[in-house]
Amino acid sequence: MIDLLRLAWLNTYRQKQRTAITSGTVALATLLMIILFVLSEGFVVHSIENFTSSFIGKIQAHGKGYREDFDFYTHVEDVDKLLAIAQKNGLSAAPRSYGYGLAASGQKSAGAMFIGVDAVAETSGFKLSSHLAQGQFLSSGESAQAIIGHKLAINLNANVGDELVVLVQGADGSLGNMLLTVSGVFGAVSDEFDRTSVMINQPDFSELFASGKLIHEVSFNAATNTDITPLLTALQHATPTNEVISWQKLYPSLAIMSEMMTSFMLVFAVVFGIGAAIGVLNTLLMACFERIHEFGIMKAIGTSTRRIFAGTILEGFIIGSIGALAGVIAAVPCVLWLQSHGIDMSQWMDGVSVMGVTFSSVWRAQFYATPFILVPSLMIGLSVLAAVYPAIIVSRLNPTEAMRER
Repeated sequence: MIDLLRLAWLNTYRQKQRTAITSGTVALATLLMIILFVLSEGFVVHSIENFTSSFIGKIQAHGKGYREDFDFYTHVEDVDKLLAIAQKNGLSAAPRSYGYGLAASGQKSAGAMFIGVDAVAETSGFKLSSHLAQGQFLSSGESAQAIIGHKLAINLNANVGDELVVLVQGADGSLGNMLLTVSGVFGAVSDEFDRTSVMINQPDFSELFASGKLIHEVSFNAATNTDITPLLTALQHATPTNEVISWQKLYPSLAIMSEMMTSFMLVFAVVFGIGAAIGVLNTLLMACFERIHEFGIMKAIGTSTRRIFAGTILEGFIIGSIGALAGVIAAVPCVLWLQSHGIDMSQWMDGVSVMGVTFSSVWRAQFYATPFILVPSLMIGLSVLAAVYPAIIVSRLNPTEAMRER
């Protein structure tokens, strides 16, 4: 076997330029595929992490039926118990209240979704405060402040420091009104959030809606890569009267996107691999036809068909291995750079919207082992597969006729 491998190496080394070009094709395909894999994984992982950590959270609790009709009176029960469990398990928790009404600035008005929050909980456990395009986040010690979505700010022609006149229907049937000062404007978060959100402190919300501190949602966040399954179960068992669900059920489109990206990458891998395999096939066919006389002599002196077949297969393996290894070596620094710096697409677009969710305009890679194993293995396998046809041709040669070739 060692002699056969050495002979295969000498045969590939004979045509250095041709072997280098073919191996370079395999290397380039390997490099591109690894980069595509880590970029797609980075898009999914970082986008989901940014989205859940900014506001949605990994887990949410609502009153049963609230998500179906968003009834103002359907609220979370046993909020204190949920917050205690979150603290015990190292979860960040943010209670929120939601109500709908009208917001006006100057001569313009628009429908708005008012969100009552605990400013301390939002800044300590979530990253939405870092998504401000202008101004500053809410302060728990000040009242009548508001942060609005950037599309709503455009519709109302409102800027930081401007006043908002808001009108809502309170929980007791009365009309609630308040004069708010815009302290900040959010950057891109999601389509609906950007168009309608007006975030205010919880005491202001309770006063505006006469809600008696009703909580419609408690959002829980955890560190990256935390297994939320046991935490989800603990929260569900603690308050069975509430609906406690994970982000995957809240936003199934994001989970579907992750699966779709994986499928797309596998398809691209096969396409790139086939292109590289065609190059290997072409190289080996040319080499075999140039060496027909040599193969005839080998058969005439007793070299077995199996040995000739295996030698040609090994040539394909060597070419594919050289290319795959070179591609992996070249990919490592590229992936590390893409992971730390990313691709800044802000000059072409302000955030990327997919399925109604806006993601960061900086596209970063996610370094993980799978593509560094899968892609080179695929390239080597396809190179070996491409060598089968030339191997069959040379193994079936008639030694007498082959030796006549020059």
